[in-house]
This record gives sequence, structure tokens and C-alpha cells, in this order.
Amino acid sequence: MASTFQLALDERRAAALSRLLRHVTWSDLSAYAGDVEEALLMRDALDTIGRALVLGQAGRSGRRGSSRRR
Repeated sequence: MASTFQLALDERRAAALSRLLRHVTWSDLSAYAGDVEEALLMRDALDTIGRALVLGQAGRSGRRGSSRRR
């Protein structure tokens, strides 16, 4: 069963987290993982969070842009 959570971050924190996710390397993951499978799961989870951040930032931009047109 997939876990779902909601996270509220201001723009600066979202950008900082996005930057961190882009710089996590395979070496970082393998240092903390018990084995390769766990490292792959970590990478997949981080990629999922990164995609959610990108979608959230796009949604904020869209809302801002639409409110300016009113």
C-alpha cells in the first residue's frame, strides 16, 4: 500500500529541497543503504518527491499567473 502525505513548504524551502534532491548521488545513497535494492528504493522515493515538488511549483506559478489576469 502506498503512503500518501502532504507537505507545505514556502517557495524558498521547496527550492532548497529541490536543489538537494538534484545533488544526491549514487554514492550518497549506497553509503546509507543496506544493499543495492534499498539504494534503488531510496532513489525512486527521492525521484517521486522531486516530481511532486516540480508539479507543486508549476501549480503555484499557474495560480499566480491566473490571479494577475483578473
